[in-house]
Amino acid sequence: MLGSGSATIAAHAQQWYRFPVQPPVYGDNSRGTLKMDVTLTNLSGKASFQVLTSDLVNQWKNDIQYSPLGAGSEDRSPQGQPILFWHGSFNVPLMIYVLVSNNTDQPATYTLGMRISNG
Repeated sequence: MLGSGSATIAAHAQQWYRFPVQPPVYGDNSRGTLKMDVTLTNLSGKASFQVLTSDLVNQWKNDIQYSPLGAGSEDRSPQGQPILFWHGSFNVPLMIYVLVSNNTDQPATYTLGMRISNG
């Protein structure tokens, strides 16, 4: 699960985070939409991230080629700081996994943030 503060990832390493997604269910049994924003800020080095579902994690584990549900795209925070950002919307319950990767020869330090809202 996502902790507070920064994390350090070794060179050529990966770190996993998982988040349950539970969209709201209304009185008439209809489902609402849940919006999720994921941000990664590199404090030193260069980490990146992908967003996966349980099925995609199984493909990753079995060395089967896959396309992630999403990945961090370069953006800027409201303070002008460069970040990697991804936005998704869900109307069914599922588990979301965020795979942080460092494909460089140096360790990287980053912060990972997530915001969930009803949409």
